[in-house]
Amino acid sequence: MVRTRIKRALHYHERPNTSTFDTLRINMPCRRSDYPLLAAGHSCGARRKLSGMDWRRLSLVACMLASGPVWALAGVTVEINGVHGELADNVRAFLSIVAHGEKGEAQVSVRTVQRLHLQATDEIRQALQPFGYYSPRIRATLKRTEDGWRARYRIAPGPPTIVRRAVVRVDGGGQDEPAVRAALASVEIKRGTRLQHSQYDAAKKALYDAAYNAGYLNTHYQRSELLVKPEQRRAEIYLILKTGQKYYFGPVTIEQGILKPEFVQRFVQFEPGEPFDTDALLNLQLALNDSGYFDLVELRVNKDKAKNRRVPVKVITEPSRPRRYIVGLGYGTDTGPRLSLGIELRRINRRGHRFRADLRLSTIRNALSAQYLIPIKNVAADSVAFAATLQQEQIGDADTEQAIFGISRNEGWLGFRRSLYFNYHREYYDFGAGPRRRADLLFPGITLTRNRADDPLYARHGSSISLDLHGGDQNLFSDTSFLRTAAEIRWVFPLGKRSRLLLHTEGGAVLAETFSELPPSQRFYTGGDRTVRGYGYQDIAPHNSAGDAIGGRYLIAGGAEADWLFYGNFGAAVFFDAGAAFNGTPDLQRGAGVGLRYRSPIGMIRVDFAHAFDGPNNSFRVQLSIGPDL
Repeated sequence: MVRTRIKRALHYHERPNTSTFDTLRINMPCRRSDYPLLAAGHSCGARRKLSGMDWRRLSLVACMLASGPVWALAGVTVEINGVHGELADNVRAFLSIVAHGEKGEAQVSVRTVQRLHLQATDEIRQALQPFGYYSPRIRATLKRTEDGWRARYRIAPGPPTIVRRAVVRVDGGGQDEPAVRAALASVEIKRGTRLQHSQYDAAKKALYDAAYNAGYLNTHYQRSELLVKPEQRRAEIYLILKTGQKYYFGPVTIEQGILKPEFVQRFVQFEPGEPFDTDALLNLQLALNDSGYFDLVELRVNKDKAKNRRVPVKVITEPSRPRRYIVGLGYGTDTGPRLSLGIELRRINRRGHRFRADLRLSTIRNALSAQYLIPIKNVAADSVAFAATLQQEQIGDADTEQAIFGISRNEGWLGFRRSLYFNYHREYYDFGAGPRRRADLLFPGITLTRNRADDPLYARHGSSISLDLHGGDQNLFSDTSFLRTAAEIRWVFPLGKRSRLLLHTEGGAVLAETFSELPPSQRFYTGGDRTVRGYGYQDIAPHNSAGDAIGGRYLIAGGAEADWLFYGNFGAAVFFDAGAAFNGTPDLQRGAGVGLRYRSPIGMIRVDFAHAFDGPNNSFRVQLSIGPDL
C-alpha cells in the first residue's frame, strides 16, 4: 500500500553525498601511499619502512592524543587551489574543517583543528569522485597565524575516469511509452565521456519515474551498476529496467461528510479504465488540498487489490474549519502603511458555495468588497462570482469614490486564466479645486492572466502576463461610448547562480467619443515603485491648467533590472525605467538607480535609490516595495 499526503516544501542545504547506487563497485588496489596514516591492524599484504613524513605524522597524532585541550584564537581560514567551479564547490562542501570554521566559535582547540586537517585529504578524494576523478594529488599544509589557523589544499585532480561501456535500456511493455522514450533519449551518459555520478543518478531516476508514472507499477531494475576501475581510469555503467505490465485506474472513493458526494467527485479529472498516472493522482490531491474544504488529504493506492490490473484509489480527508479569518499588514512608498482584514466562509452549503468579505485600508485606497462564489465545470479552479466593491481612491490628483457591482465567469482557457465579466461602475471624482462630477458606466469585458515561475516568491525563470479589454456604449446606460485595453508583461531570466535579469513592459489605450467624460479610473497614469522608479505614484500623466495630473489616453512604459545576491539572502540591484501616459506624442520620463535587496519568506524586500532624469529639479527618491517579482 502506498500512502501520500501533502506536505509543505522546505528549502534547506545539506552536505552533499557522493551518490547512492544499487551497486557501486570500485576496484582499487590497496596502496600505502594512498593512506598516509593506517589504523593499527590494517595491512596491504606488504611491509615497508616508515618514511620521515610518516614519522612526523605519527608524532603529530601522538601529541594530539597526549595533549590536553589547548585553545587557539578563533578563525580557520581555508584556501583551495587547483580546482574551480563545481569541483571547488563540492570540495568545500565536503571539508569538515570548512564547516567548523564557518561556525565562528569564540575558541577552537588545537586538537580539533589538527584532527580536521588530517581527515581533509580523504574528504577531498571523496568530493572529487562523483566527477570522475579518482586519482588526485593533494598537498595539504596547516599553519598558525596571528588570527588563528590557515589551511591550504593544493589539488591536482589528475586524469579523469572515462566511461568505456554504457548499457542503458528499457525492457517490457513500457519501452514504447512516449514518456519512457523521451526519458531514454534524455540520458546524458555516453561512451568515451568523463564519468559523472550525477548523470548516473539522474538517468536511473528519470527512467524509473517515467515508467512508473505511466502505469507500470511493477517496474524494477534488473541491473543497476556502476563499476569503476581507477587504476585503468575506466568505468562501466549498466542500467537495465524491466517494466512489466501496465495498470489502470479503478474506482475512486473519497471519504468525507461535509459536501455532496457528486460535487466532490467532480474534483476527479480521470475515469476508471484510464491508464494509471501518478501525475493525475498528484493533481487530484493538490486540487482537494487547495480547495479550502479540507485540512488533510491522503491517498491510498493498493496495487495488491487490483482486479484485472484496475487499481482502486481511496482518498481520506479531514474537513477544514468552516470559517477563515485573514489579517495582513504592509508598507510601500506608493501606498504607505496598509492593513487588510477579511473573512471567508468556506462552505455555505453542501454544493461548495463560498463567500468572502475584505476590508483594505491605506493612505491612497480604502475599500470594502464582497464576493459570492459558485464552483462550476472544473470545480477546483472555475467559478461564477457575484461581487460588490465600495472604495475611496486617490488616482493621480483626483479624489474618487467608486461603487462597482458585477458578475464574472472565471475559468482556464488555452493556458490562461480567463475572466468574462459584466460590471456596473459609478464614480464620483474631482481634480483639485474643480467641481465634483459623476460618471456611470455599464460594460462587459475580458481579462486574461498567466503566471509561470520556478519559484512563486523568488523566481529565477518565469513570466507573467495580464491583458484586459472592456468597453461600454452611450446608448446602453454609459455616459460615453468607450473601449479600453491594457496589457502588462514581466519576465525573469537567470544570469548566474545568484543573479537575475528582470524585464517589464506595459501599454494601454482608450478610445472614447468624449474623453473628458471618462472618470479617472478609466484613464492612464504611471510612475512609482512598480513602474517608473524615481517618480511618485501615478505622477506621470497629462496635467490640466491648474497643474493637476488628470490622466491620458495612452500608456507606454518599461524597464530592466539586474540583481545579485552577494551574501546569503542579501543582494543589490541596478535598474533603468522609462514611461509615459499621454494624449498625443509620448514624452518618455526616465529613471535609474541602484537598490538593496533581501529575499524574505514573503517575497523580495526592495529598497531603491532612484534618480528621475526628467523630473522636477532632477529629483531623487527612496522607494520601498515588498512582494513577489511576478
